[in-house]
Amino acid sequence: MGSWELKSPIFIVGCERSGTTLLASLLNRHPEIVSTPETHFFSEILPYYFRRNNLQSVLSHPRIQDCFRAGGFTEAEFYDIFSKTPRREIDVLNVIGSLFLQKEGKTRLCEKTPSHIFHVDQILEFYPDAKIVHIVRDGRDVVCSLMEVPWTIKNILENCHRWMRVVKESRRLQQEWGRDVFYQVKFEPLLREPEATLNALMDFLEVSTIDVRSILVPGAETSSVYLDWERDWKSNVHHSLDTGKIGRWKHCFSDVDKDILNIALKRPLLRWGYTVEPTRISFSLVLRVLQLLMGLLVIKLRKNALIFYRKLILRLDLFHHARSG
Repeated sequence: MGSWELKSPIFIVGCERSGTTLLASLLNRHPEIVSTPETHFFSEILPYYFRRNNLQSVLSHPRIQDCFRAGGFTEAEFYDIFSKTPRREIDVLNVIGSLFLQKEGKTRLCEKTPSHIFHVDQILEFYPDAKIVHIVRDGRDVVCSLMEVPWTIKNILENCHRWMRVVKESRRLQQEWGRDVFYQVKFEPLLREPEATLNALMDFLEVSTIDVRSILVPGAETSSVYLDWERDWKSNVHHSLDTGKIGRWKHCFSDVDKDILNIALKRPLLRWGYTVEPTRISFSLVLRVLQLLMGLLVIKLRKNALIFYRKLILRLDLFHHARSG
């Protein structure tokens, strides 16, 4: 194994607003683990690399530039190590990870990109010794949190679907890969019983045993797991664990919207051990569902128009390069 290759890397996955940043921040405080900002390597960078087939254009990708800024290293430092690798596409992540490890003097890299849950099979092709951690949170609290951040669609049904896709994929992955590779941890026990939850996680990750109370100290990490532009919705990971985040959905929504959440998410919630409150079908609930469905239809039409526009621009760009070549 070359010095640039990552040994048993850790990948934290899950639905956005499920506690992925919190968990990455806690692991970042372990003496052997360094956590990076979200790289979106398998969801964005690899496809971009194959499409462009140009390393320089890949290094200019905003997510890669974010890693350089967060890690405090330069492209020159990247190239110094990359020149010693076989220059495979995965070596971009290997080298970035190696630079983070060198900077912090640690041995295990933790990468956290929630959407990588849909790329776990590919991750394990590149890293057969990887450890995958899926953090699960009550879907109703996830939807509540998603409705509060600036980058999501403000539609309850859309965000319910987002959470359900993730937990469905999680079930498949655990059946496919087993608990020795794919580990599921719930957000609520992490807040209520952090020591027991983290000790079990450390055993799975096969890292040295420590007094986990030391990593529960807010702000103990030495590098940031998020960027300045993400501060508004991620900076609370530096605070003490707050059990008040459990059950926030009960205070976020109207009675009708709470009924919709309990109906829409009932089966996966029960499967994951959450309780579901009794619901009542009313005329106002039906009207609200119709309103949300109309909103989804408008969103889909806009999305399809945007996809068409992007494809058109790409074809014009390819045509231009073909003619100029």
